[in-house]
Amino acid sequence: MKKIENERKLQRKSRRGRRGELSREELLLISDDNTEIEYTFEELLEIFIEDCKLRNLREHMIYYRSELNAFIKLLKEQEIELRVSEWTGETIKRNVIMYMKEKGLKTVSINSRLRAIRAFFNFLEGRNLIKSNPMKDINC
Repeated sequence: MKKIENERKLQRKSRRGRRGELSREELLLISDDNTEIEYTFEELLEIFIEDCKLRNLREHMIYYRSELNAFIKLLKEQEIELRVSEWTGETIKRNVIMYMKEKGLKTVSINSRLRAIRAFFNFLEGRNLIKSNPMKDINC
């Protein structure tokens, strides 16, 4: 009898705590089309870095985090909207590549950053976290 009462208390407590809402992670697990969930850049970066950790890419993880933080800093300097779903190849060309060239970065540095950005967007596209890959037509 006491066991049933405890289970009922837990169920009531659980219903009150949840309020019928799922977290982003729970939505990601049950959704076939993850592109309907709007993620921030920071959330997507953490998903990407977590995947790097799972694949045991420690050195690459540090490189990716550094390069992708520099990438986002470039966009913030230019006051570019940071909604990942709206980025296009033109955004990358004008606001990343041309901006880095204007700032005097060497071609090697630009290409290094572009490789990290490409890996990030390829990962997002492979996981259906974005509708289109802005790096698809960018060569480096």
